[in-house]
Amino acid sequence: MFTALKKKFDPAKKYPTYNIYPIRVVDEEKLDYFDLLLTTCDDNSHYTYISSLSRLVRSQKTRYEHSVYFCKRCFCTFDNRLLKFKSSGRKTLEEHTLFCGVHKPIFPEMPKEGECTNLKKWKNTVRQPFVIYADFEALLVKTDEVKGGNTKIIHKHEAMSYVFLVKASDDVPTELIEEYEIPTVPVVYRGDEQHADVEKCFVEAIVAVSWKIEKFMKPNIPLTMTEKEEKTHQECNTCNLCKCILVSGEKVRDHNHLTGKFRQTLCSNLNLYRYFFIISPTYDSHFIVTELGFETESISVIPNKEEKFISFTKHISRKFTIRFIDTFRFMASSLSSLAENLISHNFENFRETAKHFVGEDMPLVTRKDVYPFEYTNSWAKLDVSCLPGEEEFYSTLTESGIKKEDFKHAKAVWDNFKCKTWASTAIYT
Repeated sequence: MFTALKKKFDPAKKYPTYNIYPIRVVDEEKLDYFDLLLTTCDDNSHYTYISSLSRLVRSQKTRYEHSVYFCKRCFCTFDNRLLKFKSSGRKTLEEHTLFCGVHKPIFPEMPKEGECTNLKKWKNTVRQPFVIYADFEALLVKTDEVKGGNTKIIHKHEAMSYVFLVKASDDVPTELIEEYEIPTVPVVYRGDEQHADVEKCFVEAIVAVSWKIEKFMKPNIPLTMTEKEEKTHQECNTCNLCKCILVSGEKVRDHNHLTGKFRQTLCSNLNLYRYFFIISPTYDSHFIVTELGFETESISVIPNKEEKFISFTKHISRKFTIRFIDTFRFMASSLSSLAENLISHNFENFRETAKHFVGEDMPLVTRKDVYPFEYTNSWAKLDVSCLPGEEEFYSTLTESGIKKEDFKHAKAVWDNFKCKTWASTAIYT
């Protein structure tokens, strides 16, 4: 491991202070390893042997006065104090390394004293009663179409299948969801050569679910409060969300319109209006947006540029709309990286996934699977009854093939779920 010094000047102190941060960490640490410290002054650099990383870095990260264990990638600390509900010391470090070890070394830098960032859109912090998560898979049909003088189209993307999941908030009554026949399990659809209008089927299915949700949300049960809740509301002097001081006339009662139960005291600026969102990647929007106008109700679009949209909205009726939002605009990272960041020892961050898979399957379905996009260039490929070979995973876009460990994972998925055709693996990608 290589570490470096970073000089920091504090006006309150006579001399500058130095922070240690990681610059390079080996993927596999040998038994006879040693750590080095890189110091640099102007054009001169020097390596120094680190005899004890704990003694060198401990005062920078914690006030604990005894020996601690460090993650050499993120400098998280783990001490040997006995804890009642979780492990500590080296065992905790080993669990932490399982998901941190795949990332590059980082140096967390906190804001300077006096600097702060204030959240303004407090309405966006409240959970919506319904959200739909959707995803498409496509065929990459080969073509040699020439576009202009310098461009040649080698693939045309045609929607092959989709899946969507309706997720209701925890405070939505389950019996009402069943009464209005709103689906609560993943809805999967795959086309074929005779039924290639996958995008149209998706929009029609989403609109049908939207009609059910609109009927579900129409009732507005009047607010009912207990004496204790009324007393709590009257004694509340600050908004429960934005924490502003409440003055006369600004205090409102927020309640659940489906159950009539009192939720919290808010300021009048945050009298919440419920929206209905569909979360879908930017790539999928190219399939969806062309089919939204299949009926007379209008659509509205917030474009980023000609072929990329920030969001677009489908008007189901005069009072009810659904809004399509791109997940990538919230966390600009690949699905693979996001999944890796959520991995923990017992998969507690994958509660929804755990509802559909047993414990032995969780390591296989909590990471982004590999997929040979260019191999899947026709409907006939979906009926192939074996896993494609390693050479079929080559991508002309990245000019790279598949890694050995990724192909091993693909084979493990195929064998574990007893897949019969290549199309059946799309559920787990």
